[in-house]
Amino acid sequence: MMQRNVFRAVAVGIVGVCMLIGCSSGEVGSGGGGGSPVAVPLDLSQSGGLGVFEVQARVPAANRGTGRFVLDGLTAGNGSLRLDPAVITVTPNGADEDPSVVQAGALLVITVRVDSIERQDTVCSEGDLYGPYHVTLNGDGVPVSVSPDSIALTESTISLVNAASFSLCIRVESPIDATVEIARLNFNLSP
Repeated sequence: MMQRNVFRAVAVGIVGVCMLIGCSSGEVGSGGGGGSPVAVPLDLSQSGGLGVFEVQARVPAANRGTGRFVLDGLTAGNGSLRLDPAVITVTPNGADEDPSVVQAGALLVITVRVDSIERQDTVCSEGDLYGPYHVTLNGDGVPVSVSPDSIALTESTISLVNAASFSLCIRVESPIDATVEIARLNFNLSP
């Protein structure tokens, strides 16, 4: 398990979203009722490797780190955590790992846990659990779909997001030896 310092995110008002480490337009997705959701992207590619996993076939690998949101003018009342297959890359490891060895329909399994900053050492076993997200791969090892693609946030995670800091653990299990990279997670937040 690797510990990483993560990301900082800023939601500018209720319409703009910008990472302190780089801007992104984000996508608006469902986050429950109570107003128009704002997608706050967590750019894991800029977080010191939090989203990069060297995995052996069917052996889970996990990374953890800390995060901070600065939500200017937004207090989240509800939301969801969304995972998009387009931001996931699977690169087979080793000379004998050809992407064509992946059976179409094979699953990459991803879970995310969120807890308080003070519980970073235990976030991977005790944090609020999101997932498993089942990422379906095609015969070339390319992610084509995620089920479910979005999971509602718990009240305790909403409180952590509103408190502006939290710890995060991402766990990946792959059907083949590979480098798996998750470039981004989206927290879709509504007032």
